[in-house]
Amino acid sequence: MNRSNARRFASKGSRVIAIGMAAAIIVVTSQAGCKRKAVVTLPDSQDEFSKRPLSKSPAIQVNFYMDATVPLRGFLTATKEGQHNYFTEVLNKAIDILSESWNDTTVKVWRFGERDPSLEDGLMRFKSAREFTDVKTYIDKAIQHQPAAPGGRPQLKIILTDLFQNDNAVGSLAKELDDRYLKDDSLAVGILAVRSVFSGSMDDLPGKVPATAADSLPFYLLLAGPIADVRLAMKRLVDGLPIAENDRFEMVFAHRMVDRLGRPLNAEPAESRAGFTMKPDLVPGAEERNIPAFGNVRHDVKLRLIDFPHPEISALGPHISVASQTESIRVQATAFAAGQHPQADPKAASALTFELGAKAKLMVIDRSKLADKTIYLFQVDLLGERGQLANMGKWGLESDERDRVVSRQEFDKDENGNRPGKTPNLRHFLNVLALKMFQSDIRLSRYYFYVETN
Repeated sequence: MNRSNARRFASKGSRVIAIGMAAAIIVVTSQAGCKRKAVVTLPDSQDEFSKRPLSKSPAIQVNFYMDATVPLRGFLTATKEGQHNYFTEVLNKAIDILSESWNDTTVKVWRFGERDPSLEDGLMRFKSAREFTDVKTYIDKAIQHQPAAPGGRPQLKIILTDLFQNDNAVGSLAKELDDRYLKDDSLAVGILAVRSVFSGSMDDLPGKVPATAADSLPFYLLLAGPIADVRLAMKRLVDGLPIAENDRFEMVFAHRMVDRLGRPLNAEPAESRAGFTMKPDLVPGAEERNIPAFGNVRHDVKLRLIDFPHPEISALGPHISVASQTESIRVQATAFAAGQHPQADPKAASALTFELGAKAKLMVIDRSKLADKTIYLFQVDLLGERGQLANMGKWGLESDERDRVVSRQEFDKDENGNRPGKTPNLRHFLNVLALKMFQSDIRLSRYYFYVETN
């Protein structure tokens, strides 16, 4: 509560009491000759995310792993009109981009393939096709590699690969990433896919295809480490190289996908008969916290939710669906009645139902489940849902395409006459990561509002 509100309520005979480390503000309003009113609290001003803010590491060691298998030579080809070689851009610029992204950065470059990772003197040496000599790819060795870092500083792992794992065991790679990173809610796994010019044979399909089979192919940067550092590295690489939007996709897998939970609830009556009045002064301090209060609720209320979910939440990636299923919304209600201690009220929580249409998101308050002359504080948590990985056809080689590509010895042409190559088992790799990620709740937003009944 700000000072002006405190003075205003004190002048009416109110007493303001703050109790507990959670800084819940309790307002007890009473006046001589007036009936005693309910004791109402504000929710904690800091949720569990606010208490553990995401911020980049002040000092970090970046371990950059280069896949040195033979097929990656194909990314060193010269470009033609309308093409871009992002692979050579990474070799030229990535170390400088990463070094300048933190206050204190150490970058180490490692080679991997069929052997254990070995330390190299930089990325520029990989501009020569002679550096790509390994005939088998064990990406799991790069994932498992744990070099020492000075002073125990945090580490960020970046693996550049075509994601063609030996024996096509990409599902086991996803599990390896999950076991080492996604079980820790402070860590994340990032996928940055980049389509680049390519000219080379591919023997990772169930049948070898010649160098003319595709004129471009995705390579992948797999990032793993602290959440904020993974996001920062992805953004700096995209902006610094730079990588055009049509030539990339990005996904971050983590149990914490947002910096903050709290969002203001923006709603308006969905019917001409509103059934309530807005009462910004119902609970002192609520208006300053952007917590709306619906007063004098007399009958059922239907509200149209605006920016629900928030646009930032909707853009987290194709692996996350938001506000499409009512099961992804969790509601808690606390009842504040005169002469009683605040108490959780599951019946009141069940008064909220949601209609999650494509064009409108509606919330209905069932008045019959609320007691008379009571103030309720509702907490609505929005959880992420596992997405369907739509629009991945440009990147992943589906099973029904694979036999056709091998038989015809070339990838299909696109609308521009190009032959974009695709990655086998990509959808499986992403699905395994998503499956592990969604084994626990992914909280994306939290909304509060008050309801006062007659």
